[in-house]
Parts: sequence; C-alpha cells; structure tokens
Amino acid sequence: MTLFEKIKCPVCNSKKFIILRKNQYKIISQKKIKKFYLSSSNQILLDQLVKCNNCKLIYLNPRINSKIIASSYKKNSDKEFVKYNKFRLKTFSVNLMRVLKIINFENKSNFRILDVGSGGGTFLLAARKLGFKVEGIEPNKWLVRFTKKKNKLKIKQGTLETIRFNYKFDLICFWDVFEHITDLNTTLRICKKILNKNGTLLINVPDYGSIFRKILGFKWPFFLNVHLYYFKKETLIKLFKKYNFSFQRKMIHIQLLPIKYILSRAANYFQIFNFIKKILPSQFDFGIWYNIGQSIYVFKNDSIKVKN
Repeated sequence: MTLFEKIKCPVCNSKKFIILRKNQYKIISQKKIKKFYLSSSNQILLDQLVKCNNCKLIYLNPRINSKIIASSYKKNSDKEFVKYNKFRLKTFSVNLMRVLKIINFENKSNFRILDVGSGGGTFLLAARKLGFKVEGIEPNKWLVRFTKKKNKLKIKQGTLETIRFNYKFDLICFWDVFEHITDLNTTLRICKKILNKNGTLLINVPDYGSIFRKILGFKWPFFLNVHLYYFKKETLIKLFKKYNFSFQRKMIHIQLLPIKYILSRAANYFQIFNFIKKILPSQFDFGIWYNIGQSIYVFKNDSIKVKN
C-alpha cells in the first residue's frame, strides 16, 4: 500500500489546482502517521494544501492513503477524547436546541436522528434526553465499546458504507466529522437514500471563510492533518447541490471546553499559551464558551432523486 494518494476535487472532479502550502513532512514513519487519525488528534497540518482551479475548494492533495486513514480511525484507542464528555454534552444540548428552532417536526418520539461519527456518544445522549429516537455510527471500536458501556446508547461500529438501515431518518448529523470523510460523494449518495423526503442534513465544520482563519492564517488551529477539506459556504452549497440538498441556514457553532484544554491546543501555534496554562492554578480549569471559526450548515433533502 502506498503512503500517499492523489485525488480529484470531490466537488467538481477537476484535477487542476494551485498549491497553497507544500507538504511539511520530514522523516516520519508510517507507524507514527497512523496515530494521527483519531478524534482527539491535534497533529498540525503536514500534508500539501491546494485550491481547486475550478470550484475553489481547499483540500489536501496528495494526502495519506484512504485505507490507512480508515484503518487508523477504526483501531486507535482514544481515551483522551472522552475526558471532556461533560463539556461536549452541554455543547450539543445548546446547539441542538438552536437547530431545532428551524426544523419542522410534530412528535419527538417519532422523529428519528442519525449521528454519523458519534465519538463518545454525547450528542446521542443530548438528543435522547430531549425525547428523540436517536442512534449513531462510529468507526472507532474503542469509542463504541465505551459509549455502549457508559450510557447504554444505540450505536453501531462502522461507517455509512458498511452499515445498512431498514428505515429512513428525519435528521442526519455530522458534528465535527464531515471534514474527516475520505469519500464525500459516496457519503452524500447514501445520505440521500436514507434521509426522508424534506429531511434535514446538518454538518458542523471548520469554516475556511471565517474571520478567524483570515486573521490567523496557517496558525488557525483547525489546520490539522485529520482535516481533509476546508469548506466555505460557496463550496459546500456546490457540493450539496449535486445531490439536490438545498441550503437552509448557516449558524455559528458555539463550543464549551476546559480552558486548559483550549490553551494546550493553542500552544501548538503560540507558545505564550503554554506559559499561561502552566501558571494557572488547578481550580481555574473551568469550561468556557468559544468560537474560532466553526459553523453549522443546515440543508434540506429535496425530493428529486439522484442517479447512482
């Protein structure tokens, strides 16, 4: 298996691009690269970043082989990620309530939600507490075992490509997941099939068009090796339009995490934050709400079918 793969633009299928930043690899082993791909990864961007000449999508090309990425997400244990589940539960509870204000539904108990890439299960827990029928899929074996044992939630190990459903959903969510998916077009084709007519597709992604990215440049903390694409509103609409999903709303994503965790991530780019973290007393590790360029996008499933 080759370490890298070249891809066409997933939005317009073009092979032509301009290089925004060349790859930053020095000598690195495949074993170490495999450890990049887990939910809690903070590995700064090493792969080459390009912009499509045609549709202007920003993405990694060449990138690490898709089979290596998929295998790593499946097998790597991720105990670090679940340490902050209580903060993520509050994040999802707040943001779900905001999203529900723009979604029409009559009966919570009959409203079926699928969470793709459920991680530690906190969105599933937040939605279940509100009375919805909710289930998740997650490629990581360790996280699935943790979620089932901790909260008795309905979650299956695998991906949209490997799991079959005998029913359709009213809402499909990708919370901090869509930018990690190796095959966007197959994912959207499957979503089209398993989403009800006029159902809702929600994604939360780092927003390349945000003011934070423009100010911070390549010190923007969402420039990570696990993020394969960097979307703006325009490129997302182009991609989703191919499968007859109509754009409904863009919302700022607000997130709650411990201040020391935020400082640790920021220290990858600015060492001053590492110093601040060290001098903070232990009791100062409380959660703070923040946004540094993440957006929630809501799309509706139009009734027109898409050819395979």
